Amino acid sequence: MKQTKENLLRVKNNKAITLIALVITIIVLLILAGVTIQTLTGDNGLLTKSKSAVDKYSDGEIEEQIKLAYLEWQTAQLTGTTENANDFIKSRLNSSIGNVKDVSVDDSALIVTINKENEEKTYYYNIKNGIVKQIVLAKNSTEKKDSYVGCYADIDEDGIVDGVIFADLLTGSIKDTQKWINNNGVYTLPTDVTVDNVNKYYITQKSYTDSHFGTHYILSPMGKGKDRFYIMELSDFTTPAKTDGTEKENYPAYTSYYWYKNAYSHMSPLITSNDFGEGKENTRKMIDKWNAAGTDNGYPDSPQDEQDIWKHIQTKYSGGWFVPSREEWAAFMNELGITTSNYNTTFGISRQSLSSSARSSEQVWTCGPYYGGINSGRVDVRMCVRLATTF
Repeated sequence: MKQTKENLLRVKNNKAITLIALVITIIVLLILAGVTIQTLTGDNGLLTKSKSAVDKYSDGEIEEQIKLAYLEWQTAQLTGTTENANDFIKSRLNSSIGNVKDVSVDDSALIVTINKENEEKTYYYNIKNGIVKQIVLAKNSTEKKDSYVGCYADIDEDGIVDGVIFADLLTGSIKDTQKWINNNGVYTLPTDVTVDNVNKYYITQKSYTDSHFGTHYILSPMGKGKDRFYIMELSDFTTPAKTDGTEKENYPAYTSYYWYKNAYSHMSPLITSNDFGEGKENTRKMIDKWNAAGTDNGYPDSPQDEQDIWKHIQTKYSGGWFVPSREEWAAFMNELGITTSNYNTTFGISRQSLSSSARSSEQVWTCGPYYGGINSGRVDVRMCVRLATTF
């Protein structure tokens, strides 16, 4: 049958309409596919949510298996097992969750490192409070670049910063010269802390800011190795007013203290040390000496004064805090880059603070940035006090 011109034109138009409809259909299908993929795989997609739930459950399962493994170890001890704790717990965890790389346990903490989702993850079981959590371990390195000087310490894991780290005994001094300003400020850090005997620590917060010491990590301790860090409190020690109704115990608030007011010219022999690492022992000796006033074990003719520091420091000393020695003060100032020009405006350090190191029967060594470095002051002149500890 012979096609007319009109028939040919009609067929051509129909083909064009069909092609346009096909293109529109494909576009619509692509849009729908995109929406479906986004629904399944987006940040809030079904697959993402499902994967998050699985990940969360897996972490929870791991935490429970860690607790169970430790409980099994305790039971095994009762039955007289001779197997090493680390090996026992590692074997149990490998049989339950697998991919266990390392286990370290003592009577206060259990640390487990596993390979999960192609990366190492560390879990910390605080045996004291029964909590398991995923953590980031602090580096156990002797490299100076891995020093944690300037970071903060949360010693008891209560979420409150206790002080700033000013000496990292594992990495040593981060300064080329271990001296703050003058020869009285020379110090030497101990070298008996090694990778094998040091305590373990983890990073509890990656970004904490103090108005004086800047933004750094917060570290908390785990286990019972040797203390690695020396820390200084972020502010001066003060004593609130006490009014308990007894005249003997009443006193106003104090922000400065005598070293030992009535012992001026009577402190012989000297019983304290200037050395780094001796601040705690100095503090113990002076508390004992002050408490023995009026007896043969005290300094002669040296009655106690209400504002002597050794009266007010005793509770803090029982918690591990002490008045820093001369060298500990020098290290604090030098390692953190505190100078005679920025000590107060940047770091909030007082112009002169007591150390726990006596210089003579009349004087004590002090940290005196206002006066140009480590110098001395009379034991019967009030000065500020800042406390240190180790962890």
